[in-house]
Amino acid sequence: MMKVTLKDIVESQEVMRTLSNKPLRGRVAFKVARLLKKLEAELTTFNDTRVKLIESYAKKDEEGNYVTNDKNEYQFDQDNANKFVEEINKLLLEELDVDANPILVDEIEDLDFTPAEMAALEPFMDE
Repeated sequence: MMKVTLKDIVESQEVMRTLSNKPLRGRVAFKVARLLKKLEAELTTFNDTRVKLIESYAKKDEEGNYVTNDKNEYQFDQDNANKFVEEINKLLLEELDVDANPILVDEIEDLDFTPAEMAALEPFMDE
């Protein structure tokens, strides 16, 4: 069991994808696959919640459609933008118990990762 924040999970997405595409031995590959499955479930819940928050705070036009810019990004009034950011930040700080075993450093020590990638993996690792 690992205790992590939603922010840890969100920030590790890219590196976890990278790790999932590295050649790993059976037991380690299974452990990483199981961890990824648990994290993806949490990300799905986070993204569903994020969409609901966007729908609560985003600008709508006269017809009730969401207002987006030329990059297809939702637009917010300043007050609602602040509320949205505050809600998202609170959500990202939520601590979760992830029912999976941490990755051991020696299980991936032969793989190439940058220091930034290792920092993103750190909440899911144990020495």
